[in-house]
Amino acid sequence: MDKFKLLAWALALGFLSHSSAFGEPRWPLDIEISQSSSFAEFRGMRFHAGLDLRTKQTNGFPVYAIEDGFISRASVQFTGYGYGLYIDHPKLNARVVYGHLKCFNGPIQDYISDKLKAKGARHGINEFFKSDRFPVKKGQIVAYTGESGAGPSHLHFEMRRFNDDPIAPCQFGFRPKDDIPPSFYKFYIEPMEYGAVIDNSFFGKTYSLYKKKGLFKVSGQPEISGKVGMQIGIADTNGMGNKYGIESISLLLNGEKLIQRKFYQYSYDNTRECPFVFDYFKSNMTGTGYVINMFKYPFETLPFAQDYPAWSGVIDSKKLATDTVPFEISSYDYGSNGIILNGTLKRAEYDFAKLMDFSKNDGPHNNSPHSVTKIETTFFGTVALCQSPIYIKYVKKPDIINYSKGCTEVKDSLGRLHLIPCIFASYHNTLELAFRNEPCWEGGAWLNDLQVLPKNFYIDSNGRKIAEDAIEVEFKKDTVHFPIMARLTNVNDKPADGGTNRDGFLKAYSAIWKFDPDNLIFDKEAVVKIKPRAYNGDIKKLGVYNVNNSGKYSHNGEEVDNGWLKFTTRSGGRYVILEDLIPPAITYARHFTHYQLGNVYAFKCSDLGEGVSWLSGIATINGQKVETYADSDHKEVYVLIPKGIKLPHKVKLSVSDYAGNTGSITSTISK
Repeated sequence: MDKFKLLAWALALGFLSHSSAFGEPRWPLDIEISQSSSFAEFRGMRFHAGLDLRTKQTNGFPVYAIEDGFISRASVQFTGYGYGLYIDHPKLNARVVYGHLKCFNGPIQDYISDKLKAKGARHGINEFFKSDRFPVKKGQIVAYTGESGAGPSHLHFEMRRFNDDPIAPCQFGFRPKDDIPPSFYKFYIEPMEYGAVIDNSFFGKTYSLYKKKGLFKVSGQPEISGKVGMQIGIADTNGMGNKYGIESISLLLNGEKLIQRKFYQYSYDNTRECPFVFDYFKSNMTGTGYVINMFKYPFETLPFAQDYPAWSGVIDSKKLATDTVPFEISSYDYGSNGIILNGTLKRAEYDFAKLMDFSKNDGPHNNSPHSVTKIETTFFGTVALCQSPIYIKYVKKPDIINYSKGCTEVKDSLGRLHLIPCIFASYHNTLELAFRNEPCWEGGAWLNDLQVLPKNFYIDSNGRKIAEDAIEVEFKKDTVHFPIMARLTNVNDKPADGGTNRDGFLKAYSAIWKFDPDNLIFDKEAVVKIKPRAYNGDIKKLGVYNVNNSGKYSHNGEEVDNGWLKFTTRSGGRYVILEDLIPPAITYARHFTHYQLGNVYAFKCSDLGEGVSWLSGIATINGQKVETYADSDHKEVYVLIPKGIKLPHKVKLSVSDYAGNTGSITSTISK
């Protein structure tokens, strides 16, 4: 597809903005404009609010005002935007935010410097100004680029409405030069109702893609029954190795547009809905790009698909016009480059009325299940995957697997029988059982003598507190909008201590607790409390640590609550309590001239446990106390060298961690 056709296609679909109304934009930098991240980019539980512009790994480039206006706010913080400047531009009806600056320029810098001097501090400023205090003209140097708050060196360039809602800079004509189109990674179909089937399974499915004549194609023909939703992984590296967001994306089914997302504006109040636009878990995997939901949950309030009602994009097999239907996903990046993905859906209606008996063996199939290998809870149901130990060896090709669909009788904890949908695959000797998320399964479920569901807790929008032994989880009202089944499981009663022979070990003081579901994002934070066992020390030395799939620990964060350790989370996971008695490790790194601090010694710091308290440094040179500061992003503590001090001299630095342990180092500097 040539450039002219792509442009015509984009205009027809409404992908291009009204930026031409503002004329040629005045970029805030005079160096080559190169993006390292974009507007509304996936940032886990939030969106990125602006553009990050590269500054050649260097600090000190002039930052220019993009239009006439006035400085409305200036802030100097240790983290976040660091040196942040806010300029209101009435002509644009927009506010611009510059972050991670080295310093400001002109009268505003003098004002802030005097404020910091009066406070005797290097940060802690957040000042607001009226229109007549610090006016600026288009093209005026207002600041210099840096890496304050968070590095590496770059300029955060953000545009907002005057109510502080972020706006895509492309709406004002700010589009970096980009001739490289985005790329699709993988394609996904997920169930959107209880009992939906995708390619003979109640589980969602991932599809690989290939390119043909410039278009992306889905490998195979997905077969669906019931209501399903599509997801697509997409990114735009721009040839620089970074994953960008996109400007717009749409889904067409049989030529009808089901949903279109335009990433032009949102509110900080609803940025927490990011995990319902992007699939949080898939987007955090390698090789997936940003995985976008091509459907709209009923609780989504973002304006990205504001012209479409709740459940837009959800495909119901019962409403398909024919047994096979073409679909298309088309997308555009901020450089006006477009891509298209084509595929075909096949309708397959299943009758789950047939009763299937799994109470006896059936020749080589041995279809009486012996174990449960997977349990997955979604917003629409819980699926258990059961398996028998005997496999059929002579079947080679997956496309000739024999699937049997029907229903089977399952008992709840009170002995009541329930008919539930099931799918049996003869070659895999696997059985899938689909359960509604209902209170009757709280005590578990049994197929014959096999417990196919463990003990669960039914959670709906009313909220609930659940507990097992030494762990409690509180779901407050509206933590979830759809009922789910939650589980608390002791998966390792004697976990290994955390650490290594080189770095030392943090002793475990709890079991490893698993909180399910760990594949869903809740609407609000659930409150988790874990109680340490047999501990007589200082509870402030204890911390909650996440346990990943390979068993490695990482500090989670917590607070002490009447002998328990409490934290909040929007998803499940695995957790253990460890005791941190190990101080930070400190090593001398270098002597250099810092762009703000002047002549300094830099020390590298690391901590095995809860992390370094970066502003805790206390230092002396030849016994004389000197000032310390820290780089919040580079993990260095700086010792400021007083003028006139002679070599050689001894530098002593002490740094504490968040568990209250203090590490020290003494270095003799001779040159």
